[in-house]
Amino acid sequence: MPGSDLSGPDPHELALVDRLAALAEAGPGRNEALLTEARALLDGLDTGVGYRSEKIRFAKDAFAIWFSDRKWRKWGEDPAVYRSIVMTHVATVRFAVAQLVKT
Repeated sequence: MPGSDLSGPDPHELALVDRLAALAEAGPGRNEALLTEARALLDGLDTGVGYRSEKIRFAKDAFAIWFSDRKWRKWGEDPAVYRSIVMTHVATVRFAVAQLVKT
């Protein structure tokens, strides 16, 4: 609506979240290039404060574990277990991006 202060989620930001989901499918295991990309994507979405930023920090931690040599194995030998955790973090970031528009 013209003149409205309300805006929906940024399609570019949602595309970044889609890329995060694709990166999660590439794990597990040590992969510095993908970890660097995931961190860069998350940094680009981060507002620095509030709920959205908190969820992004949690997602960064999850990706750091996912793209490590062995840390993800604390959750078992089946990578699907920790992949589901990473994807939950990605979904939470998507929710934060869609609901809490970056200003």
